[in-house]
Amino acid sequence: MSYRELNERSNQLGRYLRDQGVQADTLVGICLERSLEMLVGILGILKSGAAYVPIDPDYPQDRISYMVGDAGMKQVLSSSSSYKVLEQYGDLSVVLLDTDLGRMSNYSTENLSVAVRPSDLAYVIYTSGSTGRPKGVMVTQGNIVSLSTGCDYVSLDSQTIWLSTGSISFDATTIEFWGNFIKWRTINNIRYQYTFKFS
Repeated sequence: MSYRELNERSNQLGRYLRDQGVQADTLVGICLERSLEMLVGILGILKSGAAYVPIDPDYPQDRISYMVGDAGMKQVLSSSSSYKVLEQYGDLSVVLLDTDLGRMSNYSTENLSVAVRPSDLAYVIYTSGSTGRPKGVMVTQGNIVSLSTGCDYVSLDSQTIWLSTGSISFDATTIEFWGNFIKWRTINNIRYQYTFKFS
């Protein structure tokens, strides 16, 4: 997928989410496997002015339940292969990004004119909960820009091709995605099942 296609599809999704009442600091869940749709989902949420909450579909059900309730989510972006972990939450509006994007095709592909401030939320990531209940850590737009532009432990240039292997529920993916998005670099986003293969 080209950056142009990514931008256009995420613009359409962002407009759709705005029509669903999403606004600044609304928390929208994203529960799906690593895919191009995942990247469209993250960008679409942010373009709508909202913040995303990554939910790993492989998490235990009690952890997913806690996160959905604690974050007060009303909308979740998912896929036909991952949404089953959300079926028990009847009050959630679930959009399947691998099959439902067609209903957004009438939306404009132009950039949205949503004002975003550095202090606005970008995402809320939940800790492992190893010392008790998982805690939602709020990360702002300014935090992402600061990390992505001030990275001094890896050299990113115009020739960089980044192999992205981390879970979106792991905070290190911030540099995997945004360190590359900001400079329009190539990201090879592989699915978990292909990360390690031993024969």
